[in-house]
Amino acid sequence: MKKICYYCIGILSLFSCQQETELAETSPSGGEQIQFVLAVDNDKNTRVTTDDSFKTFFNEGDAVGVFAVSHLPGNSTALQSQGNYIDNRKLTLKDGEWIMEGTPVYFPKNGEVLDFYAYYPYSKNINPTAINYDASKSMYDLMLAKTVDLASSSGTVQLLFKHQLTLVDVKLTSGGGKNIEMKNVIPACTFNLAQIGTPDKMKLADEETSMGNIDFDEERKKNFRAYIPSQPLQELSFIIKAGNSEHEYSPANKQFEPGKAYSYQIASKLVDLPSLPNCYMVKPGGEITFPVLKAYEVWRQESYCGNPDLSGTLSVSLLWMDTEDLIPEQGVILSKDGQQADKSTITVRTSAGKQGNAVIAVKIGNDTRWVWHIWVTDYNPDEHTYAYDNNGDGVTDYYFMDRNLGALTDDANNPNSVGCFYQGGRNTPFPTSSVTFPGEGASVADIQLFGHNGNKPKIKVEAIWGDDQGQSIRRVLKDPLLFISAKGEPYSWVTTNPNASNDLAADFWPNSKTKEKTIYDPSPAGWMLPIYKNGKSPWENLPTTYTEYLASAGTAFGNYPLAGRLKFDGTFQWATKSAMIYCGESSSNLKTYMVMLAKDQNKIDNNYYSRANAMPVRCVKIAK
Repeated sequence: MKKICYYCIGILSLFSCQQETELAETSPSGGEQIQFVLAVDNDKNTRVTTDDSFKTFFNEGDAVGVFAVSHLPGNSTALQSQGNYIDNRKLTLKDGEWIMEGTPVYFPKNGEVLDFYAYYPYSKNINPTAINYDASKSMYDLMLAKTVDLASSSGTVQLLFKHQLTLVDVKLTSGGGKNIEMKNVIPACTFNLAQIGTPDKMKLADEETSMGNIDFDEERKKNFRAYIPSQPLQELSFIIKAGNSEHEYSPANKQFEPGKAYSYQIASKLVDLPSLPNCYMVKPGGEITFPVLKAYEVWRQESYCGNPDLSGTLSVSLLWMDTEDLIPEQGVILSKDGQQADKSTITVRTSAGKQGNAVIAVKIGNDTRWVWHIWVTDYNPDEHTYAYDNNGDGVTDYYFMDRNLGALTDDANNPNSVGCFYQGGRNTPFPTSSVTFPGEGASVADIQLFGHNGNKPKIKVEAIWGDDQGQSIRRVLKDPLLFISAKGEPYSWVTTNPNASNDLAADFWPNSKTKEKTIYDPSPAGWMLPIYKNGKSPWENLPTTYTEYLASAGTAFGNYPLAGRLKFDGTFQWATKSAMIYCGESSSNLKTYMVMLAKDQNKIDNNYYSRANAMPVRCVKIAK
């Protein structure tokens, strides 16, 4: 259902869209064919805007419904539910023209004139004297138009549409929030086209039976909208929600007027989880301090986490490191907040002269709740990026890091250029050898890792349990050493159902609607996994010859090591043969888009793989 942008209280902005349909001049019997001009009313008395410059426009494919009644000049005829001169004829915007569906219609030739009534959006079965609207079931921008006493000599029929509902626009200027609920409003009403221009045009539903709450639609990240009937307000409030966390905001409005919009900019008190990264970069011999808050808030905000008890004792530990003594024995420090445990911080100190990757885990009580990737490297991504235009229009679409996430060099001939592997949608890195490229068929469980106090941690490869997605997600959050294996394609690590229509992991990397960074994105602050732009892959139209991607080529495309993939069964495949990289974009159910550079075949394949597979990733800079 199409939603037209429109006005908000603030600065006036005028805009109208007008298209005219060229029709035959006369019918075979001599009556002139009716022609239409459609526009949107932007009168300052009914339309005001904010700085966001909301504008009203029709898009290709939009459709309106038209009614008409005939009568002699000076007389009148009431619009009926049916049996009118014109009954609900559909006008559709096609290639810039408004096209009437079905046979043409003509003015009467007996001296009668016509009164026209129209509404947007079109509906096949509708009573023009009782158009029902219910925001609790479906929301859209309802507009009506009326023009009267037109004859053949009047020329084209001009239909000037006016907005009938109130637009409520909420922007979260800071903090988090996944959805917003509006409390104590009447969501339903009935419009009568015959009463346009009178106080009886709209009838609000009964307050006692209809007063309730409605959910906003998310237009884009942190921007929510609702279209509701105009009405007086008693105890209006907005409930900003993120799982089990809520923040209530009470606006001062006492009335929502028709044809106007109200814009609210709210600083949410909820935690914005995507702003808390899963990877921290630190130089050898340096240190990094970061909050433990995410370990609490993910379990508070995400419904599939089950709202567990988080009152247990807070502790932190080194889960693994791929370089011995990368983080010294006393290099992980928890600074507890005596009043609020979730305000505590972790400090990680690294050894001088050593580079590598490590994972730090936080427990609350007996359960691991979250982990962070510590990327120890001299690499400064802001100084070593490459720009890429994926559709050749001269506009840079991406600024890529010049190496994979977790890599210690950009030399694609060096095994240290491989970096970490990630199952599609997971934030947890999996290691590989820093000595050799992954061996064909080798298990990730055999990769040598290091811990503290002589501990030798191992990655565990265990089969997925079943199709309970919440259970699968909680399982890997609590046991981040787990690589979840699947039976084969096209299975995911989150469900055994190959036809799952609501794969939760589809939005664990960039959100499918907003295309923004999410809470599971493994990238450092200021970076994210790349998504499709211009309808094309981030690696669209790159050279097909693999040697173009080696440092010796001196090209601007970055260097891609032949790391292959970590298969859905926990074994490495195609190393030294293919460079395979996940992007952040989800494909069909259970799959994530990727790119594969095949060394011997001289081809680049933009495809997708099931999320049970793990691959390296490469980050792009977040546009400011």
